[in-house]
Amino acid sequence: VVTSPPYWNLRDYEGADNAVIGGDTSCNHKWSDNMCPKCGAWKGQLGAEPTPEMFIDHLVTLMQKIKRILKPTGGLWLNIGDTYAGSDHDDKFGARRKSAVMVPERLYARMASNGWVIRNKTIWAKQVMDKEKKVKGATNPGSWEDRLNNTWEPMWFFTPEPNYHVDLYPV
Repeated sequence: VVTSPPYWNLRDYEGADNAVIGGDTSCNHKWSDNMCPKCGAWKGQLGAEPTPEMFIDHLVTLMQKIKRILKPTGGLWLNIGDTYAGSDHDDKFGARRKSAVMVPERLYARMASNGWVIRNKTIWAKQVMDKEKKVKGATNPGSWEDRLNNTWEPMWFFTPEPNYHVDLYPV
């Protein structure tokens, strides 16, 4: 499996607000602030959770469903970037305004504690290409003026078991 789920608190995917994540599927939900107090389900879109902790909970749940159907010899490549805390940020770990929230690192630790084997952290180096497919720089410039641009993102390789199959040559 190769996946890049939405990053936390960065995008609004129009029409994706009615996903029900978590809770009891047999519950007749009664919504209050997009939460069902009866079963704990949340209604919204993945990546738009009110806290990074809830987002990580949802991602771990999703990855566990992938793990359930993945062959024991299979693998999971996961790409997820971070976001920066804003003034409206609610985070029990205390990320200050403008601080990287560290969602990927928190997610990887939770994946390990949920039985995944972490095999690699590799780098996806971002590049900008012109119409003739010639590299024209590391990445597109950012709109901020007080930090460097992110020119790479991590690609993590997880396996459900220590014994797995990988064919390195095509990679």
